[in-house]
Amino acid sequence: MFLAIEEQVPATLALIKGIKDSGGHQHLSKLTQNLDDPSGLGSFCISAEQEKGRRGDDDGGDRQQYWRRFQSQVMDPYLDGLIACLKGCFCEVGVMAAFGILSPQAATITDDTAHDKLNTLVKKFCSHVDHDTVHNEWASFKKQVVSGPFKDKTQLAILSELSSKYEEYGNLYPTLSLLASIALTVPLSSVNCERDFSTMNRVKTNIRN
Repeated sequence: MFLAIEEQVPATLALIKGIKDSGGHQHLSKLTQNLDDPSGLGSFCISAEQEKGRRGDDDGGDRQQYWRRFQSQVMDPYLDGLIACLKGCFCEVGVMAAFGILSPQAATITDDTAHDKLNTLVKKFCSHVDHDTVHNEWASFKKQVVSGPFKDKTQLAILSELSSKYEEYGNLYPTLSLLASIALTVPLSSVNCERDFSTMNRVKTNIRN
């Protein structure tokens, strides 16, 4: 899931920016075709003349004029808001994605890439730790993932064992254990929070009733 965030968020942002930069015409080509053939709109078959007459807006504007107005007043502000919202929700994608090194994929990550991600996490969460120390911890941890106790385990299982005070890994990998504990508390989705508030609201409603 951490690795998916690293790939999906930038791809989604790029797609939205591409729609805006292209003026939306390419992505709304089906709508344009339907406007060229009003019968394609089915029950919504209203000609431009009918619509202007209904609104009392017969200013003689052509479709391009209406489109530019829609683009400037509706589409662009909406897409800008969507981009800003995504950037706000995922303002630290690099940090989130860095937790992917504590996963089964650790077996395939190169040392240089792993060190970059470790340095990102150490700088963010435990700046007092020496980089060489955590690099050595990760080298040993990687062996455990490749052919040791962590082989074939899910990321959740690996994080749980790394962070557990009842397992030996907390002593073997103190920094990785701390990072695993943090990773388990990072909310990757607001679904649980929203569900809890919805449940709380239902309980309050039932109590009042």
